Amino acid sequence: MNIDTIIETVKKLEKSGNDISIIVKNVKTKEEGVATILPNGNIAVFEGSENGSDDKIYSIKNFKKNYSIIKLENELGEEFE
Repeated sequence: MNIDTIIETVKKLEKSGNDISIIVKNVKTKEEGVATILPNGNIAVFEGSENGSDDKIYSIKNFKKNYSIIKLENELGEEFE
């Protein structure tokens, strides 16, 4: 599944009341993190330092360049296919 399809799936799941986390991997650092889609369509990525200094907000275009999606999880940590 490509990133655009995954993003649309997440939007639909969230619209139906699910709280979805996108588990991602930084293609440069190989560090894993969690991403969420913001109301304006950008994507916030939380990775690295616990103090938030490594967290960033990306346009979808820049997100695609910098991250791969590992999996989707709901609020209970259950994986979505």
